[in-house]
Amino acid sequence: MAPRIPAVNAMRRLKKFFTPPADEAAAHSLYTALVTMSRRPALYTDGGVADTVDGRFDLIVLHLYLAIERLRREPADTPARRVETPLLEVFFADMDQALREMGVGDLSVGRRVHDMAGAFFGRIQAYEAALAAYDGGGGPGPLSDAIRRNLYRGEERAEAGRWMAPYILALRTALAAVPVKDLLAGRLPQA
Repeated sequence: MAPRIPAVNAMRRLKKFFTPPADEAAAHSLYTALVTMSRRPALYTDGGVADTVDGRFDLIVLHLYLAIERLRREPADTPARRVETPLLEVFFADMDQALREMGVGDLSVGRRVHDMAGAFFGRIQAYEAALAAYDGGGGPGPLSDAIRRNLYRGEERAEAGRWMAPYILALRTALAAVPVKDLLAGRLPQA
C-alpha cells in the first residue's frame, strides 16, 4: 500500500508551487517601481532623454543600476542582497516580453536580448566607474561623460546633461536613505 500524504502537506506543497518566493516578489515590486520611476516625464523633458525605445531602455538601466548599487551596500546573505539576481531576471524577462510585443520574431529574440545584456553590463561598468571617480573626489566629469554616451547616445546636450547628473546623484543619496524593507516593497523616494 502506498503511503498517504496528509492533505495539509499536499496543500503546503501546492501553495509553495503557486506562491513566488519572497525574493522574487520583492524583485517584481522593486522592478515595477523602478520602471515607473524611469518613466517620469521630467526625465524626458528636463533631462533631455529621447522618448524612444532606446531612451526608455537606458533610463530603466540607469535606475536599475542605482537600485543594485543600493542593494550591494547591505551585508552579504541578507534579503536585500538575495534580491539582486531575481531583479536582473525580472529585467531580462521584461526585455524579452517587450521585444516579442514589438513583433520581433522568436528566432531573433535571443540574439536581441543577448545584445541588450551586453549593453546593460557595459552601462553598469560605466556608471560604476563614474560614481567611483565621483566618490574619490574626481568630480562629476566622468558621470557627465557616462550620461552623454549612454543616455544621449553620444550627442551633446549641455542643458539636459547639467540637469541629469544632479538628478542621478540626488537619487543615489535618496536611495541610500531608504530602509531596506521599503526598497524591497517598491516604495522608492522621489528625487
